[in-house]
Amino acid sequence: MVTCQPAVAGMQPQRKSALEANVSFVAADAFITCVSDQTIKVTLLEATKKFYEDVKAHAAGQVPPIDCPAARDIWIDFTAVAVNAEAQQVGNSPSAPKLLPKLITYDEHGAPRNAQDAIVSEDGGGDNGTKLPWREWHLSAVAQANDEVAAEIAAITVALRTLHANPRLRQMPVDVLFNKASNTKRVVATSRIEPNALELPPCVRSGKIFPISTHPYRVPVVVKRVAAAHRIHNKKSAGDSGGDNEQTVTYFVVPDFKLPSGFDAESPADTGDTAAALKWTGDESMHPFWAVQRLTQPELQRKAADGPRSRSLAFNAELVKREFNVVAVGKYNNESATITIQVLVPIMTNRIAIEQGHQLIMEHVPAVTGKKRTEKTWKDKAAAKPAAKAKTKPSAGPPEV
Repeated sequence: MVTCQPAVAGMQPQRKSALEANVSFVAADAFITCVSDQTIKVTLLEATKKFYEDVKAHAAGQVPPIDCPAARDIWIDFTAVAVNAEAQQVGNSPSAPKLLPKLITYDEHGAPRNAQDAIVSEDGGGDNGTKLPWREWHLSAVAQANDEVAAEIAAITVALRTLHANPRLRQMPVDVLFNKASNTKRVVATSRIEPNALELPPCVRSGKIFPISTHPYRVPVVVKRVAAAHRIHNKKSAGDSGGDNEQTVTYFVVPDFKLPSGFDAESPADTGDTAAALKWTGDESMHPFWAVQRLTQPELQRKAADGPRSRSLAFNAELVKREFNVVAVGKYNNESATITIQVLVPIMTNRIAIEQGHQLIMEHVPAVTGKKRTEKTWKDKAAAKPAAKAKTKPSAGPPEV
């Protein structure tokens, strides 16, 4: 178009701009779609000859008439080629339709308002896509287990929620006492508790249930997995046990006890109304289960020796399992669809009678940990070699006298 500028000098600006754009488009399209380097020049001439004829006619109609200047390159000779019929309409190629890119816009929520145009084959020819093995994937153990942990944690949450919402929990004959000086909690009996009459659940807020935990006071919750017969079983994890159709996996609930806001200020008990004097934010958690003191055998002996002899201390609380069935029932494809997850929740009870005013104490057995392995670098190993040689070097004989 640079060489043809004198021939289009009198052309209206809008028509001139459209001409330049059309020439650029069909030339680029012909260049990209050409499959042979030997025919690229002829292809370009055939695609753009229509616009050359338009420029030539416009120049001839000027007063006085204008001759089109000669091309800068010898191969640009439109007299030896015919007009490409596919270039008569810009961007139209019956054999391979071309699509222009479209600007994608989004709404305030980040969802796209429009999409790129697509070519749909009317005769069904061409590449219809590769068939994906989605049924085999769905049958695999990997697919069946991709949301298993989340579902089981949700089942534990539902079971604990059932216990948390039960009004009988408030009837348990215990009080939770907090010592500000030592920042310690303890649970005492408000009346005599007969053996196995106490039931305190390990209720927690959201985000306190984990598949793995090293917390010293973590509480195990066992989930029974009932596997379908059609599933492909993978290798069991270290926490799994059970038969072929039933597995058990252990999750852990970590302690969750949070006092009301402002409790560390002036003692609310001095005002006569503890609950009214506190500032409640909805983030509190004060289940007695997590306030019961955990002691090892040596710690209990020291505490009993230092405390008053009028009140003996002993391990009087233990954990027992209670089974909860979390069931989802619905309908899918005109058939009943159900799933049941069995959750074994540890409930704190008293194995012996607890007298009024006596403290609840549960035995804590620390987890046995192996010897910590010290990681060594190549520098440590290199420094250890001379020392090892010095140890194995034979000692010198006795000095001569």
